[in-house]
Amino acid sequence: IPHWAQIVWCVNRDFFKLHALGLEYDAIIFYDTDVFVNPPDFSHLEAVFNCAYQGYFLASALHGGFEPLTVAFFALRPSPALLSAVRRFLLNSTFDDDGAWNWVGFGPWGCLD
Repeated sequence: IPHWAQIVWCVNRDFFKLHALGLEYDAIIFYDTDVFVNPPDFSHLEAVFNCAYQGYFLASALHGGFEPLTVAFFALRPSPALLSAVRRFLLNSTFDDDGAWNWVGFGPWGCLD
């Protein structure tokens, strides 16, 4: 991981979130402490839990949707196999300031040039 990303991006905290993928629950919703959930009684999150339980992966993007995925909010049905696959991907991946992970890019950023 580039030095700038380690300082700015909170890399250790973001990678720590990946452990949620392997938890032993039927479904989970993960969100950062700075994510605002409305209504605050969480009554509308039942639908999100139901989708995650059915095997859907739900996530959000920030900053107007200019990144394909953010780890600030996601819901899924945890799976040790999924966590293993992500770890295997990260162990065999490279990151570059211009090309992102494995030179796949940062999503639609390039179309803004």
